[in-house]
Amino acid sequence: MYSKISEINIKLFLLGYLRRLAKDVAQVRRIPLTLPVMESFEVSQLAFEVRRQLGLSERDTFGVALTSRKPRGPGRARPVLMLDWGVRGTTRDSRLRIGALEAWLTFCCQYLAAQCPKDLRLIACLAIEIDQERHPVLEDTVRHLRADARFRNRTFRLELLERLDQIEANDLADFLNGPGNSSCPDDILLDVPELIVKVTGGQFQETVNLIEQAERTGWYELYDELSAQVGQPSVRVRMKDELL
Repeated sequence: MYSKISEINIKLFLLGYLRRLAKDVAQVRRIPLTLPVMESFEVSQLAFEVRRQLGLSERDTFGVALTSRKPRGPGRARPVLMLDWGVRGTTRDSRLRIGALEAWLTFCCQYLAAQCPKDLRLIACLAIEIDQERHPVLEDTVRHLRADARFRNRTFRLELLERLDQIEANDLADFLNGPGNSSCPDDILLDVPELIVKVTGGQFQETVNLIEQAERTGWYELYDELSAQVGQPSVRVRMKDELL
């Protein structure tokens, strides 16, 4: 889990990182999932919602769903499913109570980890965006949950990753350049990360919004828009002004 992050967010950067550094030992596939919309829910409610999202019948096990989605790769690369549970806490309506967090962990441990095929590994990621003064509460909560006997077994491990407040242009460039991460054209790939970070100040939500905008409406359009905002001539303008 992370605090102070957003929707394409750090998890896709993590996915790119895993694919880049572990490409010879792991074949990674991302599975998007969502929690129930209410701020508090029970394990049974979450299980019902996940069954619906995965298209499972009442007789199907979660192990069946995991097996059918297992990535296939060359050689002996281990298959890894990255279960992306989205972001909670970005608005007042999407806040999450501690009981709901506990229900999510229980589901991941007792339903998913317990039914995971032996040759498959799962990484379940939930992003939580909260005010800075609430970070100690989150950290203390996870510390106590990690000590809970229910979450201390050989098939499950709980980690609270360090919060990331800003993103650097180099990290963004690595992500955009990663295979399957974006459709950013090569001729503007060197400039786009710097432009985005200049405009957003490296803030995750604003950065994510611009990436999503570019994927919807086009990277050249975003490039021209950001270039105008920072007073930098776009590639196409520079090309027209250059001497032959």
